[in-house]
Amino acid sequence: GPGGNFPSKVAALLRAGAELDDICVRAVSGASYMSAENLLRQFWQFINSIPGTNPAVIAGANEKCIEAGRMIQGVRSAGSWKAYIRRPLKDVCALRGLVTKG
Repeated sequence: GPGGNFPSKVAALLRAGAELDDICVRAVSGASYMSAENLLRQFWQFINSIPGTNPAVIAGANEKCIEAGRMIQGVRSAGSWKAYIRRPLKDVCALRGLVTKG
């Protein structure tokens, strides 16, 4: 269905160092550049505009778009994929430090 394993593809691109800004999108009308967030938004709009699609399929695709959007937002706020992945570990270490201080 629409969206397939979209979040895992986004994760693979981010892990490989894909840019979050100035992504070249090629279409019949020519090339344009946009952010990952705008590209995701256009993908979401496309999925939701497919006529006659089962609402359950659309709901599943929407969830996958939300998951991909959270990854993109997390990488952007952390500064890199590596920092994004390590964030939970840093949070646990900080919590452990607070607990040991009492």
